[in-house]
Amino acid sequence: MRHTLITLLLLALLSACTSSQEITSTWVNREALPKGPYKSIFVLALVQNINAKIDVENEMARLLASRGRKVVKSSDIFTPRFLSENKLSKEKMAQIIKDSGCDAVYTIALLDVKSKDRYQPGTAYYPISHGYNGNYYGYFGNYYLQVNEPGYYV
Repeated sequence: MRHTLITLLLLALLSACTSSQEITSTWVNREALPKGPYKSIFVLALVQNINAKIDVENEMARLLASRGRKVVKSSDIFTPRFLSENKLSKEKMAQIIKDSGCDAVYTIALLDVKSKDRYQPGTAYYPISHGYNGNYYGYFGNYYLQVNEPGYYV
């Protein structure tokens, strides 16, 4: 039972360390919307970090595929080596996306990164153990250890 409690407390602590995310704005061209739902979607994450790009595209592809859509990821077609060797125009890139058979392009872009500093004040606590050194016939001889943890910035 004690190990379960410690595990739950550890999981709660780790879940509190995640950063929050929010969608700040969206835009849809209402005139260009098709009459029916999209059948095939091209997922394109506009980020510089290739590992983050692959992770975001894989997660979005998994979500869209779970909703019955065919998904083509840009990382499968436009590899980093392909993009560095071939300088593509917008028209050529649009043609490649059309040739993949997709009727929609889902783009994801990071607009801004904000960070906040927060001060976590130090704490002081007394462990359970205490001692006795026998001075003054026991009246002033008990002592309690105090542990001080310094404050820090998060």
